[in-house]
Amino acid sequence: MKLSAALNEFLRYQRLRNNSLATIETYTVVISKFIEWVEDIDCAALTADKVNDYNLYLRECVQLVSVRTYIRHIRVFIHFCIRKHWCADIYNDIILPKKPVKIIEILTPEEIKILMHQFDSSFYGLRNMAMVMLMLDCGLRANEVCTLVPDNVNYKYKYVKVCGKGNKERIVPLGNALVEVLKRYILRRPSYANFLFVSAVGDPLKRTAFKKLFKKLRDKTGIKRLHPHLLRHTFATNYLLYSDGDIYKLSMLLGHSDVTTSEIYLHYANYFSFMQHKKSFSFLDTFGASGALD
Repeated sequence: MKLSAALNEFLRYQRLRNNSLATIETYTVVISKFIEWVEDIDCAALTADKVNDYNLYLRECVQLVSVRTYIRHIRVFIHFCIRKHWCADIYNDIILPKKPVKIIEILTPEEIKILMHQFDSSFYGLRNMAMVMLMLDCGLRANEVCTLVPDNVNYKYKYVKVCGKGNKERIVPLGNALVEVLKRYILRRPSYANFLFVSAVGDPLKRTAFKKLFKKLRDKTGIKRLHPHLLRHTFATNYLLYSDGDIYKLSMLLGHSDVTTSEIYLHYANYFSFMQHKKSFSFLDTFGASGALD
């Protein structure tokens, strides 16, 4: 069987599993590019060396974190082919790049204040403020914000039902300030619209509009690193710093299927806790090392 035919079967399997359209689209794009590079060979001719060579090729084109994502998707496809006995078991010989560990500089309290002062009481001002607050105060992803429906917001008990990756639903509590902003926005929003966040005439919010919003906010605030996912990072780190610090609760709030995905925020929280307090234990400081300066 050719790789292209195997891809069609793989995508059919993903649809049968009821994976989201976004997930299926990502698999389609990533694996199609791999097949184009390796050429539409027979599955039986696929080797780990070919995949690892593609790994090295990708590093010349995109960042390492993206290479890791692409190879993970390709490995899922190859694992499917192995189970179907279309190719040899090369799964364990495919090298997944180590995940680069970077400290993400979350928004400071001063930057959050600057950001939240960029919105007025107009329709778009209230809408944009509510969207930013949902990411900053609840940790929602950009796509989760865009696809929220009005019925999933419970104003009485102050929570929102979120449909995350893989169509997995979760409940996320809302803060008092966010509830008030949402209530004010709802009064201005077209009642006939299907989604919660829409244009003034009720049209669904497009990704391009979301990108334009954050470009505008970057320009107005001067916070050049500002992007939607930074708000989610800020929420997660602050949750561990100022809440009960329960990594399992955080994992549920973020919609992570594996708690280890959330553990990176423990590293961030420890780092920012040190930066805030400006002190840490030092053996040499404690027992004296002044002689080294003499």
